[in-house]
Amino acid sequence: MNLKNETGAAMAASRSAYEAKVGVEAVLRSGGKNPQLKGVVHEILYRDALTMKPGNLANGARGTLSKSVTAVRDDVLLKQGGAVVGRAQLKDAVHTADRVARQAAHGKYAGTRLMGTKETVVAYEKAVQGMAKRGTAVTQKMTSTGISSTDTGRIAAQTLGDGLKTASLGKAALT
Repeated sequence: MNLKNETGAAMAASRSAYEAKVGVEAVLRSGGKNPQLKGVVHEILYRDALTMKPGNLANGARGTLSKSVTAVRDDVLLKQGGAVVGRAQLKDAVHTADRVARQAAHGKYAGTRLMGTKETVVAYEKAVQGMAKRGTAVTQKMTSTGISSTDTGRIAAQTLGDGLKTASLGKAALT
């Protein structure tokens, strides 16, 4: 095996291990009861990316998850020395972006940064344009986290699939 292949294999293994860690953390955070596990995966991926930004590393700022898995306003906080210096409400809601746009029109996300997966931002912008055509202005912008719903869905499905396999094996051992 040459160095290029070894490097590629090491990177793939590292990514796989990181995604498995994210999946386990998402299940633990949601108490295993959240049917929208991909949303929790999105929060964890974004928190980690926020913490790893060079400027945040240099300034000692780090991303943290809110205490509630069902936070109404802030899913991820950016903290520096214990003080909150940034807030974000995250959405991985491609199929319900119209509902998010209606909520934004009524001020639900005021005071926080509304962010979504790449696909959710596109769907949200389309919903906002549709509302504008019908006479309802939505001033709350949604920015992309740079994370794809495809990735959050894949990680959640792999995590749940592995969990289901483990549960099945455990049941089989008991019978």
